Amino acid sequence: MALKKGEEVTLEIESAAFRGKGVAKVDGLAVFVYGTAPGDVVKARIIKKKKNYREAKLLEVLEPSKDRVQHDIPPFDAMKHEGFMRHLMIRNSFHTDDFMINLVTYQDDQELINKLSDELLEKFPIITTIVNNINDTKSPTSIGRIEKVIHGPGYIVDKIGEHTFKIHPNAFFQTNTAQAERLYETARQFADLKDGEIVYDLYCGVGTLSLFMSQKAKKVLGIELVDVAVENARFNAKENNVGNVSFIKGDMKDVFTQEMVDKFGAPDVLITDPPRAGMHPDVVKRLKELKVPKLVYVSCDSSTMARDLKELAEVYDILEVQPVDMFPQTYHVEAVAKLRLK
Repeated sequence: MALKKGEEVTLEIESAAFRGKGVAKVDGLAVFVYGTAPGDVVKARIIKKKKNYREAKLLEVLEPSKDRVQHDIPPFDAMKHEGFMRHLMIRNSFHTDDFMINLVTYQDDQELINKLSDELLEKFPIITTIVNNINDTKSPTSIGRIEKVIHGPGYIVDKIGEHTFKIHPNAFFQTNTAQAERLYETARQFADLKDGEIVYDLYCGVGTLSLFMSQKAKKVLGIELVDVAVENARFNAKENNVGNVSFIKGDMKDVFTQEMVDKFGAPDVLITDPPRAGMHPDVVKRLKELKVPKLVYVSCDSSTMARDLKELAEVYDILEVQPVDMFPQTYHVEAVAKLRLK
């Protein structure tokens, strides 16, 4: 069977692939169909023809898989901007076994959320806190314009190394704690900290890496954009009795100025752990001007890391890059780069 582009076919989904795609086989040829589950029999249209596979768009589920579950709560439709449930985020602390449920919804319906919360707690008493983030905007973010604590304290607690961290649902914290410790150990090794050195930690989140570095540094300055993350970072430093770490809030491209360097001291080591989009060009330009002797780049996206390193290579030697598998069984990987001023 040729399976030409535009052709409509009936397919039986045999297995699951990445990014929500099911896989059917037609005369040995793989056909990927987004939004399907193993066991589904579906009607689909071929939308992409490749030499060794096809991609198809789901038109109708003719016979649903036994693994499909009917929900009474309408999911959010990102195209029509209607529906209720946008995201379900689950977080389990590695060291303390705290368990957080973050329900991200398009609307504020406390009656429905309270009913859902009661049912969750009845079936899963391991849950220690439930939070409802209400994102009633077009933005796909999981950070709500309004946040309500439904059950428990509204945060969980975990440890990295010797330090304990308070983590709110909207504050960034590495999802794989055991591997985060290995990631940070690699970063600290690449930093090669000496007594009396000042460290800047860009995109510091709740201060995990800042505190991890503080044990071997004279002073650490963490910089972060998200309000609640900075609050958590300051709380975490206080709770862990760490006195040589400071945190400031602001957009990196705006606050990372000479005035800041004059106030806190010139850094001997700079750690940067940007989001998936990498560093803003203004930040890269500033780093090239500042010429910190030692730079460590922690990345969750190797392509944007490569882009930034290409620019930084004008003033830095890239000595080593170490990948760290933070997300086993996925195609995602973190990496740590060791740079030294030329």
